[in-house]
Amino acid sequence: MKIEPLDTREAIRDAIRAHGHAWQEAYDDFLPEDVLDGMTTDPTAEDVDAWLDRLPEEGGVTLGATVDGTARGYVLVRWTNTKPFVRPGEAGLKEIHVHPDWWGDGIGTALFEHACEHIPDDVAGIALEVFADNDVGRRFYESKGFAVSDSGTVDVAGDTYETVIYRRDLDSGAL
Repeated sequence: MKIEPLDTREAIRDAIRAHGHAWQEAYDDFLPEDVLDGMTTDPTAEDVDAWLDRLPEEGGVTLGATVDGTARGYVLVRWTNTKPFVRPGEAGLKEIHVHPDWWGDGIGTALFEHACEHIPDDVAGIALEVFADNDVGRRFYESKGFAVSDSGTVDVAGDTYETVIYRRDLDSGAL
């Protein structure tokens, strides 16, 4: 496995595929079928352009995990332009997705660890928001030392879903 910046069109195309398939698998029990069916798994050039526009040029890092020449997952962490639940002195783990065919192979862990290495020294913690019903994601974050600190809601396609806010210190031992 190779972890590197997600900066080529082909790697971004693969990451979009991983993102779509991960949503369809992880959120199948609680998001509506039409939302899941609308997730892009065969990205167009326009989809890739839209992703390129939202990736941070500074104040964040986006890394992809490549196996056998194909990006199998990605992580996006920001320490500027973060969501409101991210406190001063924290980075926000905005997204981490791995294609479900590769779950359990250490790709998510490797992505998280590498992303943390890019976070500036003056950032002491990391926070994230996850669907409350996302059992796969919650187990992953808890295994990485994250603890529940708050709750919230997020709107998806006109419906409101409960979320959980997780936090952890970056110097709290092994990642």
